[in-house]
Amino acid sequence: MKTNDIVMRDPFVLPYEGKYYLFGTRSFTCWENHATGVDVYLKTAEYSSFYKLEMNA
Repeated sequence: MKTNDIVMRDPFVLPYEGKYYLFGTRSFTCWENHATGVDVYLKTAEYSSFYKLEMNA
């Protein structure tokens, strides 16, 4: 996934033990009354781009 494909508001990158975690509000729903949450992406040395982490609540 290219960084141009990631659409989010208020991005935050957390570097931790050689990995980069990208957190952000889901852009497509953030201005509506029913925002659906936060997306999380991961980038490591093995990957040249971020990939989306699936999280279960």
